[in-house]
Amino acid sequence: MANSKGNWKLRCRIPSDLASLETLHCSYPWIPGPDQVRPSEKCKEHKAIRMQALDANWEGREDYILSSVFYKPVEVAPSGRFQVLDRNISGKLRFVPNEFPYQIDVGHHYILWFGATLDESTLDTPAGSCRRWEGVCPLSDEEINCHITEALKEIAADENSFDFAWYENPKMTVPEIYHVQVFWNDIHE
Repeated sequence: MANSKGNWKLRCRIPSDLASLETLHCSYPWIPGPDQVRPSEKCKEHKAIRMQALDANWEGREDYILSSVFYKPVEVAPSGRFQVLDRNISGKLRFVPNEFPYQIDVGHHYILWFGATLDESTLDTPAGSCRRWEGVCPLSDEEINCHITEALKEIAADENSFDFAWYENPKMTVPEIYHVQVFWNDIHE
């Protein structure tokens, strides 16, 4: 389906390698190119400070996400740090702006968080590696596309005004809870 400018809509998963992102960025400027795929220096500094605070005050980064994104109640652990005991988020989805967005000049950078967590059997893969999710991704690409489309229908001017692309970040900050990076643009903005 073409939008009003005659461009084909993506509305799908894209590769996360830098060469593919550069090719896509040339046609779709709201998709980050290699020079935009990381947060700005200021945002990286903010993220480093934020991660240091999270690591000092929370049992795990996933506890923070369970609380702030999935609204799970927080308790104080014996260590004095915050924790979430009720980790059941099965079937829940949250579509939220990325707290540490990439340096895109056009469009928006969101995250789609899924109600799926890794069990102990998958935790032997290195932390930060999305390989931990290989074979256990909770939804098909088509289901992810549908969830993003439905979420954007509530945000964008109308359902034909937006386009999006998404990928799994190969360097997840919180690999314990499945999520994808979503880049989208509304042609009416």
